Amino acid sequence: MSINNQNLNVIKALYEAINQNDIVEAMKLFDTQIERVELIDLSSVGVFRGLTEMEAHLRKGRETWAEGSCTPERFTEINNKVVVFTHVRVRLKNHADWLEGQTTDVFALSKGKITEFRTYIDRDEALKWAGVIN
Repeated sequence: MSINNQNLNVIKALYEAINQNDIVEAMKLFDTQIERVELIDLSSVGVFRGLTEMEAHLRKGRETWAEGSCTPERFTEINNKVVVFTHVRVRLKNHADWLEGQTTDVFALSKGKITEFRTYIDRDEALKWAGVIN
């Protein structure tokens, strides 16, 4: 299924900004009413609403990285949501070992801005939220 180029460019720009630790640039991509839901069992788990909470969430998360990246591997647009299968490889500060795995991010966009951003470990849960499976 093809993806809206504007939406694809916004999502790619977000990953680029996060990977470069450019929070200022990342924040430009969010709607003022952004809702971020992170269901992963990490210290960053929670629901974050609005630009202030979103910025604090991004800064807190990136401050834990010594190095690494979240690399989108496949983009799909379904039911007006962009589903991104992502490979995460991060080494946290004061740790020698790398953390590595797959996540699925799902985005809702409106007028070129991200209005919702959810992260799942379980791809089926992500696809359920996107309305692909029951």
